[in-house]
Amino acid sequence: MFSNRIIVSFEGRCELNCKHCFALEQENEYMKNDVDAIVDSLDDKEFDIIYVSHNKENFWHAIDGVELCEKLYARYRRDMCITSRCVLDNEMFNRMVMLNNTMKDQGKRIFWCESVPALESASIIEDLNKVPSSEKRIDFLGRLRANDIYAILSIRPLFPSEVIPNKEIKRLIEMAIGNVDAIITGGLITTEEIEKRLVLNYENWKYLEKNDSAYLVGAISDKARFVDVRDEIMSLRNCCEVCEIPFFEHSLQAINYLTHKALSDI
Repeated sequence: MFSNRIIVSFEGRCELNCKHCFALEQENEYMKNDVDAIVDSLDDKEFDIIYVSHNKENFWHAIDGVELCEKLYARYRRDMCITSRCVLDNEMFNRMVMLNNTMKDQGKRIFWCESVPALESASIIEDLNKVPSSEKRIDFLGRLRANDIYAILSIRPLFPSEVIPNKEIKRLIEMAIGNVDAIITGGLITTEEIEKRLVLNYENWKYLEKNDSAYLVGAISDKARFVDVRDEIMSLRNCCEVCEIPFFEHSLQAINYLTHKALSDI
């Protein structure tokens, strides 16, 4: 089972400009945007899985993201978890399938997490001129799964139901049936700047006194607040159970479950 992940990403301001994203507030003095430099930066590190995910959409220029994945695997021979809001064209998709096939032959796999936080309410969060529709992203997950790449639907961030109704999330989950191997979620994290961008009514929002944020150290502001969406998470969990889709609150839990299940099915 995986326990020691390492996160890599291109750096700089993300082109997607999602309104909820805390990465928009960060300044990077040194930006690693050269594929070989990113690959080299892991040379002295210890890890058992590589996460291609962080402050920037790594597949905005799809060829760069695909090349990064190919070179990371060629050097380190590790399983890989990718998070994206993009949909690959046929050429880039086929290259990822080929990479996954090579990895499978060596006992490794790609886990692709596609972020789809809403359906008709997506404009609250995302710039719809820059991201594919939610429906296209769900279909893309189905294509990944049909080609034996683990497909994980990431419903992140999860908003209070007064903003994105539970019934909308339920329809999103129902659309995922047969298209995904698992669903993951996580609550919304806000700062003053994020709340200015979202332009919502925060009067009835509640915040958690404690949070499971160890994995976000260094990535979020000390002034960040974690919105209380425990009821929404429970509703999502129950819907996944009815739809018979494995549900988790952390990607590593989902990856370990899918890996264990594959070994058990042999």
